[in-house]
Amino acid sequence: MNFEILGIGIAVTFAIIALSAITLYLAFRIKETFREEKGLKIQLAKTFFLVGMLFLAGGMFYFFAQGMSSGKINNTSRMIENVAVSESGVISLGLAYPENVRVNDNYNITFAVKSSAPNTIHNATIKITGLPLFGTKSNFGIEVDKLILGDLQPGETDGVLQLKAPSYPIVLVGTMLLSSQETDTVTQNVRINTVDTIKSPPTSIINATANKTPPRYEGTGPLYATQNGQASSQNPDQTAAPESTATANQTATPEPTAIANQTANATASPTVNATASPTASPTASPTESPTASPTT
Repeated sequence: MNFEILGIGIAVTFAIIALSAITLYLAFRIKETFREEKGLKIQLAKTFFLVGMLFLAGGMFYFFAQGMSSGKINNTSRMIENVAVSESGVISLGLAYPENVRVNDNYNITFAVKSSAPNTIHNATIKITGLPLFGTKSNFGIEVDKLILGDLQPGETDGVLQLKAPSYPIVLVGTMLLSSQETDTVTQNVRINTVDTIKSPPTSIINATANKTPPRYEGTGPLYATQNGQASSQNPDQTAAPESTATANQTATPEPTAIANQTANATASPTVNATASPTASPTASPTESPTASPTT
């Protein structure tokens, strides 16, 4: 028993009864109010009232008819298209259907039958197996599990089959068999995934944790980085052994052609003073004289 159609019929019946009761009540009230009035304005008021009630009833029936009609198909899954040809090559069956459908949604399977036979093909039918046929609709006649195509003229015949997805996720696997008196049977397989409602996409956690931590340099003194982001090779040596660097600076003889060495000594001198001042012996004080002599 189709409880959906039964419920719609009961709802329409109660709506008609309620509308009739309201109409009769208002009609009697107006009649009692204007019983003795026979003027033109009163007659016009009664006429417009009856016409308005008719429009109201028509609108209610229109909305009920829209509710009983097929629901809107909102499946936006990609379409699968297949074409199968009979062994004789006289007739072919092409199908197009969505790959995924939502539960309780209506979906369409469109088919195209192409006949290259010189004569009319009689009593053509498409048998459907494996697919739930609850609430099936088509532009051709339906008898139990068959679409009655009738006589097919040479050329292409298009049709549509509207089905309803189950109320739970499942993989629908079915077969559509095209047969007639004059041709071989053409078989087409159908596979449709019935999925639940689309869930909200998960929040991206990879972007929050994929960022690398900046490089950390351990040391007791200030760090001077080059343009490539790497620590200067002179700083660890200067912080690790300030006394040895001070001695090296004292014994180094300036060369007038070594411009790079002069720049290196000039930039390294503040580091030696900063790191060597707490621990350096009185021998570290002469470091300013050799570094200043090349620049003069």
